[in-house]
Amino acid sequence: MNINEVKSWAKKHNFAVKKRDEGYVWSGEGVKEADPLPIDEVARNIFNRITNDKFVEHQRNFRGLL
Repeated sequence: MNINEVKSWAKKHNFAVKKRDEGYVWSGEGVKEADPLPIDEVARNIFNRITNDKFVEHQRNFRGLL
């Protein structure tokens, strides 16, 4: 994932993504910065926050099909 694209996308949804140590942290209204994560996990966490855990629900449904 391109970090600049993730930052731009996150900013559109009122979240900030920052480099910290070897990973990235994100913050926004009602969200405290957590431990640094790889950028793909940051993007997934923001997506889940925006969509009320749509990705998590997708994963549960997918696992149920296996």
